[in-house]
Amino acid sequence: SYDLQGRLLALVASPEPLHLINPRWEFHDANWWPDFPTSARKAAWFLEQSRGGSVDGVIALTNTVLEQMLDILGPIAMPEYGRTMTAENFTVETQKIVEREYDRTVNQPKQFLAAFAPRVLERLERMTPDERQRLLQALYRAVKEKHLMVYSSDAQAQQILEALDWSGRQQPSGLSDYLMVVNTNIAGGKTDRVVTTSLGHEVRVSPAGQLTVTLTITRTHRGERGDQFTDVQNNSYVRVYVPGGSQLLAASGFALPEGAVFETAESGFSADLDLAAVEGRHQRDPISGAAVYQEQGKTVFAHWLSVKPGEQRSATVVYRLPFTLAEANGAYTLLAQKQ
Repeated sequence: SYDLQGRLLALVASPEPLHLINPRWEFHDANWWPDFPTSARKAAWFLEQSRGGSVDGVIALTNTVLEQMLDILGPIAMPEYGRTMTAENFTVETQKIVEREYDRTVNQPKQFLAAFAPRVLERLERMTPDERQRLLQALYRAVKEKHLMVYSSDAQAQQILEALDWSGRQQPSGLSDYLMVVNTNIAGGKTDRVVTTSLGHEVRVSPAGQLTVTLTITRTHRGERGDQFTDVQNNSYVRVYVPGGSQLLAASGFALPEGAVFETAESGFSADLDLAAVEGRHQRDPISGAAVYQEQGKTVFAHWLSVKPGEQRSATVVYRLPFTLAEANGAYTLLAQKQ
């Protein structure tokens, strides 16, 4: 992905939270929105703006998918890197290579992945019928668990992907409560795998039928002191997606990352039209500092929640839903979507 940096023609300012690391928006940070088709289109746009041509689709997968594939395919030797990649060591060893061991002169930290991918494809061509069946089962689990998502620029194909729930689309909620909590790690190292999130979701009904939600977000950092990848503060820009028109009543426990310095976009950078169109205008809660805006038909409450290794931090958001129990035909329902 970093090969595109020197070829990017567009000078657009990144989303404000990303100014913690880069005020210029680039391809490797295109996966900004939790609605995957929206992020996929942005990734394709950055590729085109970098003279990379157009694409018919975008496939996103986590390293969990590669671990499951290696569990089925078996070890893959990478002698030029002095390693044999397995399901057990793939994530850790890849991090070591791309973060610590790459040639600083050539400066291509992700070259390992470019060399690794063809060998995986080669091994896939030699699968046995049993391995093929196991792989299909693993890929099916991956799309259901959102470890694998697919976007197509062809409208008919995309419609099929959405009908199968393989597209990572945010779902409409109607007169149902809705919740999607999104944690975006910015300048927090490789700590996501050792940070767990738990949610407490309480709904109170007033005598008049108004519904008030108290959401408690608890983040626990299980990283070890001295570990080269996990001994880092996890900085999460937390976005809470709730039914459109919900009213923020209170927020507490959030704060900017300790020592955070946000860079300013240079003159000549333009505002990104997609960002403005998708997110709408941000307002700032004067007491908590939380951002409040509309996106994909949802109301969003957003702020920072950072946690250091060995620590646990909690934040709370209290909001009123935009409908009463009577307007929901006397039945409370909740649609919760995972990140």
